[in-house]
Amino acid sequence: YQPFLGCREFPAFFELIKDQDNLPEALAQDIDTGWMLYDVFDLASVNDSKAKPSISVFHAQVKQGVLDVPNYYSEAVKKSAGSRYFCESLFWASQPKQAAKT
Repeated sequence: YQPFLGCREFPAFFELIKDQDNLPEALAQDIDTGWMLYDVFDLASVNDSKAKPSISVFHAQVKQGVLDVPNYYSEAVKKSAGSRYFCESLFWASQPKQAAKT
């Protein structure tokens, strides 16, 4: 099983660092990556071969080179039962606000 960031097209490579005194330096970079896929099934339910998709996403932000992934049960993880309107609302919420014409 290969961990990934959002989708399988973005594999995640990491390793456990046991020596906490010699941690590598984090990237001094902040990036707002927008909505990231958390999962495509409801992790609070038993999922079998007949489980329906239930998209969950979170607003991913890299702060000083670190991406914190919230707990699935956190309010930061937005969940839906596969609704098309849920995806559309996330799209419009992520669009820059335009100034009103005067």
